[in-house]
Amino acid sequence: VDRVLADDLVVTLSNGEQVTIRAGEQSVAYSVPAQGDDVYADAGSITLGLTDASVAGRVFEDLQLGGDATVNITDTVDTTTLTLGDVTVAEGSDSATVSATLSNPTDRAFTVTLSNGATITFAAGATIATSSAFAVQSDDVYQDGESYTLRVTDAGEHNFEQLDTSDTATVTVTDTVDTVNVTIDSNGDVTEAQDVVFTVKVDRVLADDLVVTLSNGEQVTIRAGEQSVAYTVPAQGDDVYADAGSVTVGLDKAEVAGKTFEDLQLGAPATVQISDTTDTTTLTLGDITVAEGSDSATVSATLSNPTDRAFTVTLSNGATITFAAGATTGTSSAFAVQGDDVYQDGESYTLSVT
Repeated sequence: VDRVLADDLVVTLSNGEQVTIRAGEQSVAYSVPAQGDDVYADAGSITLGLTDASVAGRVFEDLQLGGDATVNITDTVDTTTLTLGDVTVAEGSDSATVSATLSNPTDRAFTVTLSNGATITFAAGATIATSSAFAVQSDDVYQDGESYTLRVTDAGEHNFEQLDTSDTATVTVTDTVDTVNVTIDSNGDVTEAQDVVFTVKVDRVLADDLVVTLSNGEQVTIRAGEQSVAYTVPAQGDDVYADAGSVTVGLDKAEVAGKTFEDLQLGAPATVQISDTTDTTTLTLGDITVAEGSDSATVSATLSNPTDRAFTVTLSNGATITFAAGATTGTSSAFAVQGDDVYQDGESYTLSVT
């Protein structure tokens, strides 16, 4: 009040409250409690005016009430931190989520957006929330676990004085161990005139070409989307020799370019038995005529097919015929014939292979 009064002056404020300037004084303080420091963006102002001033039992000759007074209230900046939780899932889990935590509760619902497009919505008053589900790597047979980082790209319409969204989440996708079995099977036994055929198989459909290395160093390829391929060994050919046998082929490795299988199992070798087709070779002995007293004689022999190795046959008189490897003709060792005499005693006899 602009002068000293001899009586108490009761002043009514625009908010309905009253203050009293005591007799002999010219002022009094009026306090509004602080709204309190918080984390929200809520700066504002308080305006008070005067609606009346009176002294009990008296009336002023001319009372003039001044204009309103305003106090501006500014925010003190307090930081709220948003923390993202790491997550680990197995491949083939279809989807994953990450958790998020606020260091202070929000005063309203708001949504943040992550770098993979997933969103996290905090309810009013909440400090924790979970993201929307996002896709993760599908299950496969390769060693290809992965890890990547998510961050906040849009902090949404929150009301915090300052929201720190610098934290990141690591998403780790681990391999589940899937077994791939590669096997080789015989297509059946054959004769020497037939091709030997094996089938190389994989027990699941792959999206990539599978190159299989065989135990003989050769390779076959099972094309993407297929599960088998034939491997053929040319026929040894029909011949006159006793050369039945077998062909065994195993698996050395199976690979997809640029990838490693989680668990690759190679099957046991496969064997094809090769049987002879029976072809007859004829040995022909040549007749011979000699005079008595010739001391010795020999007979010739002919094979209808060449021999693949040296061998010797024995005749019924003890003589032998040796055929060299690759030969079709041979001559016997010399054998004794009847000595010369004065009698009519020529003779004829038969030799055979014993």
